[in-house]
Amino acid sequence: MSEVETIMKRLRIKQFVFLACLAFALVWGSLVFYLANYVNQEETKTEAIVVLGCRVHETGAPSFALGRRTRKAVDLFNQGIAPIVVFTGGQGDHGGTEASTAAKYAKSLGLPESAIVLEETSTSTEENATGVAAIRSFENITIVTDGYHAFRAKRVFLKHFSSVSVATVPTAFPVVLKSASREILAILYYRLAGRI
Repeated sequence: MSEVETIMKRLRIKQFVFLACLAFALVWGSLVFYLANYVNQEETKTEAIVVLGCRVHETGAPSFALGRRTRKAVDLFNQGIAPIVVFTGGQGDHGGTEASTAAKYAKSLGLPESAIVLEETSTSTEENATGVAAIRSFENITIVTDGYHAFRAKRVFLKHFSSVSVATVPTAFPVVLKSASREILAILYYRLAGRI
């Protein structure tokens, strides 16, 4: 093989690798964009509003995401979407459980104690769903989560409930890039494991 042929072969390999990387980046970016902008406001009446748990700050206060989810749930409750709000999430690294932290915040927003149900043992979306199903036998629910998480969360909950509506909250752009990227991997894992 001549030197020119060797150079051309290397160039074709580099072009192929570049195009493959570009195609991967475009597909990955499209999926991130889709999940980041997944808005599914199905605000129909259901038996319960289920707030999916999220991190608690070192101070014991809800994280920004948990706070947004909690405020959305209280708004939905005030609109008459459901008579019960179930807060999910077990013990994290700080403060009380995710569920009790969100419930405390919801009470400060005016949610009556009589409307609150806690699921305080879950540490994943799948455990959120099984935990809520074990507490009450709801037929139809509305889940509240971030948009990037809604696609997978709805499919996980549909394994345990007849009808699942979704109400999403917005996520800050820098956070959504990381979270939606991680969510793509979670969707693939859950799909391969038969969980959705």
